[in-house]
Amino acid sequence: MPRLIMHHGLTKSTFDASRLKKELENKHTTSLPLDEQLALVDQLREFELGRFLLANKGLNGYWTSYIIIHGLKKEKLYPLERWILYHAPSVKVTQERFKIFQKILQDKLEDGMKFISVPCGTMDDLLTLDYSKIKEIHLTGIDLDAIFLELAQENAKKHHLTNVNFLQQDAWNLDIHEEYDILTSNGLNIYEFDDDKVTDLYKQFNASFVLRCLNYG
Repeated sequence: MPRLIMHHGLTKSTFDASRLKKELENKHTTSLPLDEQLALVDQLREFELGRFLLANKGLNGYWTSYIIIHGLKKEKLYPLERWILYHAPSVKVTQERFKIFQKILQDKLEDGMKFISVPCGTMDDLLTLDYSKIKEIHLTGIDLDAIFLELAQENAKKHHLTNVNFLQQDAWNLDIHEEYDILTSNGLNIYEFDDDKVTDLYKQFNASFVLRCLNYG
């Protein structure tokens, strides 16, 4: 399984820009002119999301939450950051997919249901639903990263949700046997390129504790 991308906005967001530029100069193989690549590096260095992308070459749950929800609430954005949030095709797809699955979850929501999110990250997939007409709901979030579990707990408090349980476990090696109505999963299949492993993972989910599984990663 690929290495973890650390789940904190400030973690691994610094990097050696001069070394990166030197690598680009020595290994210039893309169709984008070198001077434009170097200029792009400088633009990405201007904002935290860009620095994280340069350092990690991908998003973690913190920054996924940022591009889906929180970044869109900011008034002051750097030009490239604004383009990423409002125009980058992969980001637009992620935002629209999140909206679609939120509607699906909201439509299926009933009293007494049990939802689980694996890995939960900041758990926006479940915590941002409208529970105003629901008398009882049980939510569980599982993540390997303790920092993310803390962020999810803070998020639950912000949304005034109390019946929420968090477990620190590896999603690929779960030790839990309980029935849930719906499981949401975001990101597990992005960094695993072995289709058989991904298939086995969801078979495990289905056999162990899930009635319905929604994967929007």
